[in-house]
Amino acid sequence: MNENNYPNISVPQMETAIKKEEKEGLLAGENNTVKEILVHFEFFGIISILYGIFYCFCLYKNTSGITMPVFTAGTFAYFISCMKKLEISLKKDAWFYIGASCLLGISNFLTSSNVLIFFNYVGILLLLFGFLIHHFYEDREWHFGKQAASIISAFFGTISCLHYLPKGFSYYRMEKENVSGKDSKGKYIWFGILIAIPLLMVVCALLASADAVFRSIFQNLFQDIVLPTNPIGMVITILLGIFGSYGLLVWFSKKQLQETCSDKRTLEPLIAITFTSLLTVIYLIFSIIQILYLFVGNMELPSGYTYAGYAREGFFQLLFVCLINLGIVLICVERFQENMLLKIILTIFSACTYIMIASSAMRMILYIAAYYLTFLRVLVLWTLAVLALLLTGILISIYKESFPLFRYCMVVVTICYLIFSLAKPDYFIL
Repeated sequence: MNENNYPNISVPQMETAIKKEEKEGLLAGENNTVKEILVHFEFFGIISILYGIFYCFCLYKNTSGITMPVFTAGTFAYFISCMKKLEISLKKDAWFYIGASCLLGISNFLTSSNVLIFFNYVGILLLLFGFLIHHFYEDREWHFGKQAASIISAFFGTISCLHYLPKGFSYYRMEKENVSGKDSKGKYIWFGILIAIPLLMVVCALLASADAVFRSIFQNLFQDIVLPTNPIGMVITILLGIFGSYGLLVWFSKKQLQETCSDKRTLEPLIAITFTSLLTVIYLIFSIIQILYLFVGNMELPSGYTYAGYAREGFFQLLFVCLINLGIVLICVERFQENMLLKIILTIFSACTYIMIASSAMRMILYIAAYYLTFLRVLVLWTLAVLALLLTGILISIYKESFPLFRYCMVVVTICYLIFSLAKPDYFIL
């Protein structure tokens, strides 16, 4: 800053004016909620640091331990505390997100299946994003596509807001200096603590390994805590928790998503009528074949085929076709203009998809009867059941525009997955 911008004032006054401009610059262009987070760094910053330590304690080299439900509950407690400070009240259905996430956390330490553990983490993350979107935005009227896109935006948006933590700390430091009238010594204490944490970890680990008495004292004092063998990894984990939580809070507070939901049904319905009609004709033929050959089983098969061999093939192909059909119906409902003929075609299209789901399920059951259960085969049957329920919701939305399709799908998938995960299918298969 050029001194010529401040004529006829003393050096201390000029320094104060410069610092005031720097502080205002940190808040420039931010909405009131983000300003609140930056200005009250002593609350949001400290609680984020505590959460980072908590995050490391629960998850460091312990991705499926007994601390998982504690971590899940603590994560929601962190965001609820921040929301309370920002005067954002909990909505009535908040219990669903919190309860379902905690159950997924419980499922994580009850299983040793890496597949279930991965899906549990994905479920917790999606429920957390859904919880925050629901409380920071009025999302009742949002269509399925906007809800799904907002969750993806939240993930990448958090990365773009990681720099807000040092930004908030800078404002806090300037505020302290302004109050005291001189350079605050607090920043040096912070720097000292940051330097001391990794050094303490390294030194304690080395001393514990060098002397049996010292190690014994540490083990008696902290018998339930494992001395860090990789302090750098722990520091990285803590920083990930701190920056991630603070960045996620700031991104949602920025409210970069449009709350108003415009009608996306602008495409000419004749396009959808044409391609869905052609597909429906093929599906009708296929469905009739399934009924006559697979379900009834009194028609002659191609040479070289037995009914058992015919029934036990093609379930994965049908599963992928069902997924494609689900996407087609969803796109037609959300992107094409309302048309009664299109609704009728989509209804027939969906009915054929139900038959394909039943055909795939029957084939899988017959395959299991011959070759026994595996985790993948149980997962396929579960997926088919969920697809049938999701298709029912989409079918309702064809005729009822106000139907909350995304919320329906979220509840169905969450409840069905909780049943699947807590049932420990891998245990019973083994």
